[in-house]
Parts: sequence; structure tokens; C-alpha cells
Amino acid sequence: LILIVLGLIGFGIIFRQYYLNVRKGGSRESKFIGRFVSGFILGPFTIILTFFLSDPKTKSALFSGFSFLVLLCASYWYPISESLYSDFGIYSDIAVFMACFICVSLLFVYYWRYNTLPHYVRRTPGFFTQVIIYTKRSFIQQIRNWKGIVFDLGLMFAVGSFMGCIFYGRSYQGPLLSPFGIHYDENGKIKCPQELMDIFPPICSLVQYPIDDPLPGMSSLTSLAVSLGAVTSSMRIFGDEKPQFRRESSAGISTGAYYLGKSIAHLPIVFLAPLIFWYSFVGLAGIRGSWFHHYCLLFLVYFTASGIAYATSIMVRPSLAQLVGVMIVLTSMMFAGANPTLKQLQSNALLHKILYFPSFGSYLRWCQELYYLIEIVAYQEGYGSMEFMYSYSLQNFGPGWVWTLAIALMFRIIAFLGLITNEQ
Repeated sequence: LILIVLGLIGFGIIFRQYYLNVRKGGSRESKFIGRFVSGFILGPFTIILTFFLSDPKTKSALFSGFSFLVLLCASYWYPISESLYSDFGIYSDIAVFMACFICVSLLFVYYWRYNTLPHYVRRTPGFFTQVIIYTKRSFIQQIRNWKGIVFDLGLMFAVGSFMGCIFYGRSYQGPLLSPFGIHYDENGKIKCPQELMDIFPPICSLVQYPIDDPLPGMSSLTSLAVSLGAVTSSMRIFGDEKPQFRRESSAGISTGAYYLGKSIAHLPIVFLAPLIFWYSFVGLAGIRGSWFHHYCLLFLVYFTASGIAYATSIMVRPSLAQLVGVMIVLTSMMFAGANPTLKQLQSNALLHKILYFPSFGSYLRWCQELYYLIEIVAYQEGYGSMEFMYSYSLQNFGPGWVWTLAIALMFRIIAFLGLITNEQ
């Protein structure tokens, strides 16, 4: 399947360039295919060759071929990594997937720029100089809009306090197993006395339900509240400046420097907003898990949701951008695994496991599972009940962080690709 996809990508690039060059009377540079193949053949030597070239179009074509080569090698590396690095398990899978995603993104960037860049090199300040300039300018813009920032942070405080009031005084109360002589073995399998099974067979399943379990509701509402707050407040970072970006890109500014500078300037709010929410929430709700882990989790939620806002504000027209961003968050919540649970998604009577597979792409699925794991470890009980009801596992603690970070980076890469398409 991977080879078919790669073949379609390569064929699509070559056919489109042929159509533009031959059918459209040479409206694009006709040497792309040769340069693309040269970059593919030269491999890593392409990087050395570009130091001696000044034509941006030639560099873009060569790097397109090199990116396609790296993509091909990454896809071939997957079955090799399965045997060589089997101890890493899902981490190697995520690494190969992200490598392929980044290579496809680079291939898109270089191919797009080949058809838009001029042959000459514009004289502009260096990359890092531009990053500093755009970071300073964005800080100044945020200071001038201090009322909007105070409103966003105040909203996070109010929502966190409201969530704390909802879950005030509630704590996890595990299943009642010991009076019935029921316990879990070393492998997490429930052991039920045969006498109880003879009297009432469903009892082994019924007693696994906790007496009170507010953790799914806590994880769902906190993740959703932080996500929606991040989406609504992060729309203005890029969405309000698209006309200005087009004018500046026509003068030759670096899109990467612009994107990086704006993102760096937004980081203080990305760090501060989850912190305000967490302190207002934890002051009322009964939280036992690690505060540091909880804050890191909320930071990842805000970081991912702000990336969604970046991408939608850039790629969707302003009248629909906020609606699309909220819909992406709500769609992610549908496959988050709290209600319906992951177990219910896997055993759907109509579609079977088809509804379960999209949950791997839902950042809220991993965030909710991480929230549950952080809290349940503090209680030192309920591991078997957790796996029975929600299909959560302590083995997903590490992969959950990696998956969430990978999804956050994917949305930010998509936002950068959207900026590339807006270049003039």
C-alpha cells in the first residue's frame, strides 16, 4: 500500500508538470523532471550541490527529488525497524510515520515553490534576523491587544473554577471486590470463586464497575474546555494577518521565519493559559495525581488545539474558520473513548472496528487516557476495572505522550503548508 501511494505521488508530480509544460504551451519551467530525477539520484549529495547554486527554482526541484528519496527510504525502513527495534514497539512506528509525514510535507513545499519562485534571489535579511523581527512585532501586537489576552485568560480561570465546582468533593471509589473474594491476578485477569459463578454467573462482570468514577467526566470536560478556549483565542494569531503576509511574501520574506516568529511570540500564552485553568480547577476538585503531569497534559491539549486554530485560520476563509476549528475539536471528542468508550467503538454491532481506528488520530483520546492514568496511579487501585470498562492500560502512558505530541506537530506542519500556499 505504501509503495502504491508513493508511486501515485511521483506519477502525479511528473504528469502535472508535463501537462503544465506541454499542454499549456510551456507556461512553467520545463526542466523540473530532469532536476527532480537528479535530486533523487544524487541523494544526500544534493545538499552539498545546492551550496554552489543560486537559482531558487533549481534548488526546489533538486530538493523535491531528494525528499521523495527520503520518503521512499523511510517507508522501506518500517519493516526493518520492526525486527531491529522491536523493543521500542509503538515508538518506532510513530517515528517512521512522522518521518514520512514530514517528507511528504517537504515534497509539497519544494514542488509548490518551484512553480511560484522567481529565478533570481531577492536580497533580504537573514533567516534568524527575520525570526527576531517577527517575534518582536508579534509581541508588540499582543501588548496592544492586552484586553483580548486578559479576557482569554480570565475565561480560562472562570471555566476552570466552574469545572472545579462541578466535581467538588468527588473522588474515585473503586469496585467492591474483597467482600466477595474476587481479585485480579498478576496479568490483570479477574479471579472469581466458583461458588459465586454457580449462584449468579454475571457477578464477576458486575463487581468490576467502580462505586463512583468521576475521572472520565473530568478528563472529557477539562480537555474539551481547554481545547475550545485555545481554538477561539488562537484564531487571531495568523487569521488577521493574511493580507499583510501576502504583501510581505511578495517582497521575498521567509515564510518559515514568519511562522516561527509568530509561534514563538504566542508561546507565553500557551504556557500561561493551561496553568491558570489548572490552578482554578485543582483548588476545588479532588485531584490526587501529579500536578506536574497534569499541567504538562493540559499544555499539550492547548498546544494541539492552537495548532488546529492556526491551520483553520490560514486555510479557511474568516467567516467559517472558527466554526471549522470547533468542529475539528468536537469530531476529535467523538472518538475520544470516554462515551462511547474505546471498548464500545471496537465492538460496534454495525461497523465493527471501523469506528475504533479514527481514535488513533484523535488527540483527545490520548489526552483523556493520560488524565485517567495519572489519577488512577495515585489511588493504587482500579487497574483491572479501568481496562475492563475503558480499555485503558498503563502501558499506554508513554505512547500517549508521544502520540499527542506527534498530532500537535502534524497540525502545526499543516498550518505551515497553508502559509506556503498563500505565498505571492
